[in-house]
Amino acid sequence: MTRFSLLFILALGGICYSQTDKAIATYSVNDKLVGLSNLSNGLSDCSIRSTAGKVKKVEVLADRIQIRLKVSKNLSEYVYIPLDRVGDDDRKPILKHLVTKNNVLRVSGYACDPDAPFPAFSVDRVY
Repeated sequence: MTRFSLLFILALGGICYSQTDKAIATYSVNDKLVGLSNLSNGLSDCSIRSTAGKVKKVEVLADRIQIRLKVSKNLSEYVYIPLDRVGDDDRKPILKHLVTKNNVLRVSGYACDPDAPFPAFSVDRVY
């Protein structure tokens, strides 16, 4: 019984240790940043919103990157990537590889206000 409780405590400790407060970056085989996930602190009461389109405008602010995505010929959407959970090593490749003009991105996030730009919890490059 004591071995079982010790094993249970070690397993629980491993699960807790594996939880991270940082965003998870995904790189391709040629070391290009192709995705970011875990950008939000957790679940939200707001509805989930997802969009995909070509990057047309990038504006770098102090704590986030605001992007205008051209979804279709007549429709553009604004989204932003919060940078507070992104590690220092992954900040430079965001603007160099992932969020550049004419890249096609798929962005998912929580939209509390339907008219305002929504914060992303996941950003992936679409090929």
